Amino acid sequence: MFWFLEKGNRKYFIISLLTFILIFILSYYISSDMLKVDIKVNNDDLNNKQFLVTSMWNFFLNNIKVFVIASIGFSVFTFTTLVSQSYSMGAMLALWINQGYSIGKFCILLLPHGIFELISLIISSAIGFKITVLIIHNLKYKKLDYKLEIIKIIKSFFLVIILTLIAAFIEFFITPKLM
Repeated sequence: MFWFLEKGNRKYFIISLLTFILIFILSYYISSDMLKVDIKVNNDDLNNKQFLVTSMWNFFLNNIKVFVIASIGFSVFTFTTLVSQSYSMGAMLALWINQGYSIGKFCILLLPHGIFELISLIISSAIGFKITVLIIHNLKYKKLDYKLEIIKIIKSFFLVIILTLIAAFIEFFITPKLM
């Protein structure tokens, strides 16, 4: 299957997931009193298919960039990317609630695509932490064969690309219909 689900590698996935959850919760509480911005949706944009397709591809490419940085970030950028993404999510929830919207509606609008994005972020972060460990291990023990690990990581990143494409499609073609 995927390397991040193997017994010795689950810790990278779990560390990434727990970091996301912790920062998400902290950012919600930190941001909830500071946000006083009104949320507006332009319905004309939501009915324009070219706008939606262009936006979908822009979001897809932006998320892929974020996930690449998380994957090859040598833990420093990996952690920074993970923290900034989870902080943004918590701040969005705080903004949403501050504007009087329900958590249920937030979940309805976020979860259909957000599940795929979150899994992609966590896998990318786990890849970044694992690559750091492999590099340090290689420097310490010299010339160890990591071909199998690298192949597993590449396969996992292809999963990230597929999940991110699914998320972008859902975000721009299904989520607007839920508003």
